[in-house]
Amino acid sequence: MEQRPSEKMLALLRDGLAAREMNSASLAEAVELDRKLVRRVLAGQDALTVDQFVLWATVLELDVSQLLESETPSGPVLLQPPSSNLPVIDPYGIPAEQVIRLAFGLGIDFYMVVDTHQISDSGVPAGVLEAHPDRMGIKLDAAFHPQNHPQFSEAGVTLTLSFSGLYTCIFPWNAILSVSMEVGTPLESPPKKPKGLRLVKG
Repeated sequence: MEQRPSEKMLALLRDGLAAREMNSASLAEAVELDRKLVRRVLAGQDALTVDQFVLWATVLELDVSQLLESETPSGPVLLQPPSSNLPVIDPYGIPAEQVIRLAFGLGIDFYMVVDTHQISDSGVPAGVLEAHPDRMGIKLDAAFHPQNHPQFSEAGVTLTLSFSGLYTCIFPWNAILSVSMEVGTPLESPPKKPKGLRLVKG
């Protein structure tokens, strides 16, 4: 795929953010723009305008002459955790996706709250949806992560879950309201093996 002309400018902005230890949210506050807009532009999802680049480069105190002097690597800045067994985190990716990838990569229990109104066609049994008309909490036990078979796409995450039987369910990113991880303190002895995936009311 041919590189877009704005990729070098985006890369310079991302490098500037990293150098100043800022993220898209802090840049949005500095330039008084919507956080989602700034994130989409930095991720290459929305077009970067000349006005935006000039303003953002000024706030970040960037030397734009670099654009003419050398080739600037393009693409999002990826943060690689110390362990090669863990997933790469993309600070400009979909937040819900990044957190869920990390939870699976770490192999720890996590809890996902979803908007029930947006998952009527998700594959979750109708009876479960009726029991949780507004929000639904799903506890994903680390012991069963391999059986969850997570699959990620631009639309959402697909998981195999147990609701008195196994169901393949897709959760759109917009439907995922929160994701929390249980880090805890390591136990001296291994816990009893859980009986199955649990559905917890949010």
